[in-house]
Amino acid sequence: MKSDQFKEIEFGFGGELKAIDFETLLLLYDNPGAYRYAIEPRTLMSLIRAATSLGFDSDRAWLVKELEALWPSSLEELIANPEPHLDALEVAALARTCDIDGLLKPAFYNMARMPGFGLNELEESEQISRADMLRLIRIREYLCDMWIQAAAREDPAFVCQNLQGAPSGDNEGTPTPCEQADEKPALGFIASASVASTCLSATARRETWARLVYDSGIFTRYRYDPLRGLAALTNIEWTNDWCKDCKEKRKADWHTMQRSIWEKVDEYWRED
Repeated sequence: MKSDQFKEIEFGFGGELKAIDFETLLLLYDNPGAYRYAIEPRTLMSLIRAATSLGFDSDRAWLVKELEALWPSSLEELIANPEPHLDALEVAALARTCDIDGLLKPAFYNMARMPGFGLNELEESEQISRADMLRLIRIREYLCDMWIQAAAREDPAFVCQNLQGAPSGDNEGTPTPCEQADEKPALGFIASASVASTCLSATARRETWARLVYDSGIFTRYRYDPLRGLAALTNIEWTNDWCKDCKEKRKADWHTMQRSIWEKVDEYWRED
């Protein structure tokens, strides 16, 4: 029987089963060897819907595990993924329909970092609830706020690691180390910046920040994706406007911020 001859089949114990999903499941059972090594994501989702509807629990568990491997929820694997999954909306709808909580967090984050949440790809058969839409909006607002906080400018409270706790000068007319750091550096000092033990002036750092973060396109590119944006900031070849100790501390702070953001996303998508 061909797929166009199928009608939607209703099972009292499993709800509605679509013809295309049923046919996909039949193809799996007819030739399981063809699915031994890799299954296309859309085929996996179709099989999961069918197995869930029919109550084939052991097959469902295996298929869900295969799909979760394509949608890792670990921070490291998410950052390594260069672009959002284009099928995030379909995965989110599947996760809600089939109660697969492990897929919700990566799917929601991927939707939140996509233009228009990826809703332009929405098909009639895929649904996203009003509650989930509100969750997505709140997640995106939070992600944008975190990115602005991290990348819009250097922290105004920044103090060079090698100037913290330095004593002030007692003699009138003798600049303190902090005053020296905020003065425009002489040409000779710029030339020896590679061996500088303290950061250069705030003015010099602002100009360099604008060039490395804004002019490079990083600020705009990651406006909805602070996790990968922070990774991009970490990988910048920061100049010697900052001393080595400050560059290392800032990278460590960005790694901490990544973990904090990823943990916070948990709270947003679980909200009632």
